[in-house]
Amino acid sequence: MTTGPDYVVPRRLVATALLGSFTAGLYLTFVRYGVNLDDEGTILYQILRTYRGELPYIDFHTGYTPAMFYLNAALLDVFGVSVLPLRLFLVVVNTAAVLLTFRLALRVAPPLESAGAALTYALFLPFFAGQFASFNIPYPAWYGVTAWLAAELASVKAVETGKRSWLGVAGALAGLAFSFKPNTGVLALGAVVLTRLLTMGPLAGRLGAWLEGSLLAVAFGAVFAVLTFDVFTEQFAFLGVPILVLIAGAAWLRHRAHAEGRGVRPVADGFRDVGVLLLGFVVVVGAWLAYFLPLLGLERFGREVLLLGAGVERIYLLYYPDVSGWTVAVLGGLAAAWILPRAIAEGWISLRAVGAVVGVGVVAGIAALAVFGLAPEGFVLSIAMQLENVSYFVIPLLLAGSVVVVLDRLRGPGAFQTSADGAMPTELGVVLALVVYGLFLFLQLYPRIDFMHVVISMPSALVLGAGALYRVERYWWRTVGDPEVPDIPHGRVWAAIRIVAVVPVVIGLAARAVPFADARIDLDGDLAVRDMTRLHFSSMPIEIERDRDHDLRELSAAARFVTTSTRAGESIVTFPALGIVSFLTGRETPVPHDYFFAGRPSHADEAEMVARIAEVAPPLVVTLNDRLGYFSAAPAYYFILRDFVLENYVLVRRFGRFDVLARRDLAESDPAWAEPRMTGEGRGPSTAFARGRFREEARAARRVALGGTIDDLRGTGGRLADVDRGVRGVWAYAFQSVAERAPGGLEAVEAVVAPDRRSRLLFVRALGEYADTRALPYLQQVFLESTGRIRWEAARSINYVLARKLADRFRLYDPPEGSLWDLPEELPSEEMVALVDDFVERQRIGPLAAIAAAHEGRQDLADDLEHFESDRETTWWRMIAALSLVELGRDEHLRTMLDALNTGTLAGQYVPSLLLDPDVVPREQMVDALLETLRVGTVEERETVTWMIPYLGVPEAKEALKIAGADPEPAVRRAAQWAGEHMGRRPLVRRTGVEPGGTS
Repeated sequence: MTTGPDYVVPRRLVATALLGSFTAGLYLTFVRYGVNLDDEGTILYQILRTYRGELPYIDFHTGYTPAMFYLNAALLDVFGVSVLPLRLFLVVVNTAAVLLTFRLALRVAPPLESAGAALTYALFLPFFAGQFASFNIPYPAWYGVTAWLAAELASVKAVETGKRSWLGVAGALAGLAFSFKPNTGVLALGAVVLTRLLTMGPLAGRLGAWLEGSLLAVAFGAVFAVLTFDVFTEQFAFLGVPILVLIAGAAWLRHRAHAEGRGVRPVADGFRDVGVLLLGFVVVVGAWLAYFLPLLGLERFGREVLLLGAGVERIYLLYYPDVSGWTVAVLGGLAAAWILPRAIAEGWISLRAVGAVVGVGVVAGIAALAVFGLAPEGFVLSIAMQLENVSYFVIPLLLAGSVVVVLDRLRGPGAFQTSADGAMPTELGVVLALVVYGLFLFLQLYPRIDFMHVVISMPSALVLGAGALYRVERYWWRTVGDPEVPDIPHGRVWAAIRIVAVVPVVIGLAARAVPFADARIDLDGDLAVRDMTRLHFSSMPIEIERDRDHDLRELSAAARFVTTSTRAGESIVTFPALGIVSFLTGRETPVPHDYFFAGRPSHADEAEMVARIAEVAPPLVVTLNDRLGYFSAAPAYYFILRDFVLENYVLVRRFGRFDVLARRDLAESDPAWAEPRMTGEGRGPSTAFARGRFREEARAARRVALGGTIDDLRGTGGRLADVDRGVRGVWAYAFQSVAERAPGGLEAVEAVVAPDRRSRLLFVRALGEYADTRALPYLQQVFLESTGRIRWEAARSINYVLARKLADRFRLYDPPEGSLWDLPEELPSEEMVALVDDFVERQRIGPLAAIAAAHEGRQDLADDLEHFESDRETTWWRMIAALSLVELGRDEHLRTMLDALNTGTLAGQYVPSLLLDPDVVPREQMVDALLETLRVGTVEERETVTWMIPYLGVPEAKEALKIAGADPEPAVRRAAQWAGEHMGRRPLVRRTGVEPGGTS
């Protein structure tokens, strides 16, 4: 990797100004756009709590350090309670991050390539047309990333200028990152320290060698610790191995240089470096640490602030995704771009032959797109979505390649021929600093490995990407450029090389920009500017497209009902992550948790909160009845809270997705609440919250659903590609309704609305999003008869249908009784069970195969479902298969179900509620397994089972309580104490129609 040309300062400043203007203008355009219910609502309400004088960690729970809350609370104090000042400040923060990425990239690439890297970050920030923009949400990550990039620039300045004062600045900025997001700050501090160590000459003497070796050993071990010592995984290979290679390689090279007496500097210099950078870090962090550390105590500070021992890596862990075929093609193209110049230089292939190869590649690519490129969301949007998968693999490849390059440079004789102040050559030092920061920032992707966190973790890697792109361009120039002037790129050939290199970047950026344009202009219609709907709350003057505003209207209706039905100062309960309602209405919540992600808060926290709710007796509970997303397991996991709500609250209003439940005594005494009102309920898709084109779509779908035929569905399949979930939903409902009446069912509907592979993929996907278990026979058949992507999509849809059915079992209002799955009769199991021996097929079709086998009572198939030994088995498979085997009479697999609790993943969080449901697991089967668990289970299992004891409703509950009360673990004994105080509970069953006044 080489530094870019020395462009004059004015040119760089002009490029910086243009880039900043574009980025700020883009974000300002959408500063009022949309709202995210769960994350944004929770953060906004916690900022509001801080503004009112509540303390993080003391009065409300958060996993973030306090700077974000106090910064935004100060903005509310100055400008009033509104999201606008918060979002306007985020425009500044995010624009600064883009500009810092650009300025860093200029160290290794010219402005054009550097701007490509910066704009990649700017446009890859997730934006969802018709919903929300992630850059409007005051995530601590945005502030943390900006502080990170500023620290990276300060470290680079320290290398370039040799001034130790820049180390203090870098340490202070790492402290600022820590003050917003703890893991970002800790990794930033590590990057500052490691960068300084590796970019300076080795320390003198044995003491110097020992100190350096110890520091590198700590860094080496810290990588394992961050990744929880889970070595044989994809995330370790992609996130950890490149860093370990750099540390190990640098340690060996420094040891060799030290032994040869090259570049040795005084040990005192090392202590001065550490002192200066730690001083900067401590000054910033100490400003708030001095207050919160004594208040919380060391143990609680470590758990609540640093999340040490909080188990977040289990609760929030997402695994690395599978590589797509298109990603493999991209990686192959990148490899070819690197190999071909070498092949030309060595005479293996002529330049003319390269042209022919490229031509064949282009034709083959077009053919592949025509044959395999289903592009169900539309060609441009499909490119944008494929780029997400590409980023998971290209970034680790880029980082690994950078490590190889920099280690090779460090092997050179001049690497440790340091200057008088002990620094290595500036160019090499800068590149090494950029590599360290790129590696460390990407490491923060763990454990939440999703695209949102990829974006947060990519800016420093993009800097290296700009340098790598420029290096490839120079590589090509040296091969095919002017042989008389090989070191100075110029002329048409050089321009052509750069254009070819930059065009794919431009195409990717254009694809990512389409959702931004679609939110303002009707790209599928007459290209008219879209009408917008404003949410008329002073605290949230936001807007969304009129055609896509139904979610916003539902939220507005629910919030207005809460405002008019409660008095100022009264509390409400929101669940599982509806702090947005509290923010809009100004009503407080009586509990410290506003974000109920299954597993965090714990059952101990849950019990305390239920006691508090019982004491305060809030008049209303606001929850969701649909699309819980990441929170789908929350109602099942929080069975103590669910039982309390079912017993003490009753549904009084439904506004689309939003359910409002009132305290039973209030509902019974208020005639207006005596009968629940369901706005938007009725036969067929509702238009209660529909406006514009969506209202027309809903009305048309309703007519077809209520009395239409298959012929009425002709030409409607394209609706399933609409970006608006509401449009897709109403037509999916219409398709399934017509299929219930039509001969041939869903197969006949598919023949009309999905005649080709692309539309069939959309059809199968829509059934996964919206259909019920009646669609399972069709989806099963598609899976068994198809190959490739449609087969994979059918498997995903099957599991989505099952997951929704499971989640519906444990809702907070009138949960269904009887059979758990309610499967159609025509669901043969034998062909599916035959596939279960294959690991991949087992994760895809195994759950439905197990359910179908149990549904048919196929005892002869039970042995074929026994696949639980490997840790690689998904919790979803383990839980469903074990439950099915229990239904087939193999009670020993109740313990297999309980074992799923140890992973912390979502599927396992359903287990307690499943075991406590007598329609799913008979009491006599379940009790023996729980008693055995209390004797031999893990701490996680024993504690969870103890919280279940009051709901058993059997004589053995007293024996179980006695065992739990003598448990050596304090957490289990604490649960036993609570259980002993609530042994009078009735079994955890349906609470519809129970007498009011129950307590918990």
